[in-house]
Amino acid sequence: MSGAESKDGGGAMQDLRVILVGSGLARAVTAQRLRRDARTRVVKAQNSHEALGELGLPPANEAGVRTVIVLSKGAIEPETVGGFVRSVRRVDSGARIVAMTENGVSWLNGATKLLDGTIEVADLGAETLRGLFSADRPRLAAQDDPGASTLGVSDDVMAGRDRACEGAGGGDPATGPLTAGTTEQALLQADTGVVRALLTGGDVQAACLRRLHASLGPDIRWIGPDAAEGEHDEHKAAVVHRGRAFGFLASRSTDPATLSACAAWMAQWLALREQHVQLRRAAFTDPLTGAWNRRYFDRFLPAAIEDARRHRHDLTLLLFDIDDFKHFNDHYGHSAGDEVLVETVRLMKTTVRPCDRVCRIGGDEFAVVFYEPEGPRDPGSKHPTSIYSIAERFQEKVRRHQFPKLGAEAAGSLAISGGMATFPWDGADAEALIEHADRLLGESKRMGKNAIRFGPAGSGPVID
Repeated sequence: MSGAESKDGGGAMQDLRVILVGSGLARAVTAQRLRRDARTRVVKAQNSHEALGELGLPPANEAGVRTVIVLSKGAIEPETVGGFVRSVRRVDSGARIVAMTENGVSWLNGATKLLDGTIEVADLGAETLRGLFSADRPRLAAQDDPGASTLGVSDDVMAGRDRACEGAGGGDPATGPLTAGTTEQALLQADTGVVRALLTGGDVQAACLRRLHASLGPDIRWIGPDAAEGEHDEHKAAVVHRGRAFGFLASRSTDPATLSACAAWMAQWLALREQHVQLRRAAFTDPLTGAWNRRYFDRFLPAAIEDARRHRHDLTLLLFDIDDFKHFNDHYGHSAGDEVLVETVRLMKTTVRPCDRVCRIGGDEFAVVFYEPEGPRDPGSKHPTSIYSIAERFQEKVRRHQFPKLGAEAAGSLAISGGMATFPWDGADAEALIEHADRLLGESKRMGKNAIRFGPAGSGPVID
């Protein structure tokens, strides 16, 4: 496949997210080559399950970013490609899926026709991948999986389940009976409800059980790892993945072979859930302080503003930093500076309300979004004056706090400067609020620091 036009309809170069699935030298070389392109972000996944998790993290509909999943040799079994493609389409219908080839040889055999194409390892670069989204390049639709009937889940059944899901408001109804001959791969193809639960923060364990109840009957049940043993006439199968024991499946009517296959299937989804939670935490939190990071802030603030606009609620943004932070780093060392950052976040978290968001958006730069989605608990509470007292308490805590690594000089020597902006008066969108708050933060610095300003032009009370 040759490189294709790399610009979108509007003429701007596309941002790419490339999920490289599998392992080996070819994947490593490809990752290194792709990272040379400033507009391409490379994510690695060991298998198809991890790839599905990565597809939803960050959100697949991130504006302006196109996603390509690249399968390296051995990344997936040929007979499971159809189910994987269907799952990808349901998570992100715009994503492209291609497989690497070496010397024109495909390791997926006939399953390659289910993908959007194959690319030689030597030709696999950012421009080639952008060409997959060219307007004049026909999109390859996922065709019927030739192995579906042998795996026990037909395309007709899958389509019927999708229609039922739409009518049931997101449930996961039956996809056909499971028997002792039903393989783990067949279960992996019947995963719409589980994928939905995973990507929306729902209960993955419950989604798996709904799927099993629909196919095996209502008597199959979950037993926790520390619970008492099941009934003496029940079959039991351990739900274990790579030594991690989640619990057991138990049933009187399901034969042991089928129950064991279902337990292995469910174990993979529960393991993926744990990994997904860890990845999301890593993607959206600052590892030093535990605050939300800039990526989270950039997503949360616009969403919160839209929610506030829809429900006619107030929202206030506070931007602040630590005065003379570089002095503490240079004089006491970076470990002392880290302690200051960690303690500052802890003090803010003990001051704000549970619904507010504390974010670290730079070195010593922080943002706090004050927003109550359900409306103010105190009917007399009004922004920005109601936030004034919160900011004042926080500033006083910082001023009085004893930082052990700073010794006796700490108390009274640390101070913060900030600026506040309130929706809708100071700005109608995230960009306007940030600009207003940042301008007031700058004024606080110029006017002697140790102050937080708010109001149309910083005319409100100054906390100092």
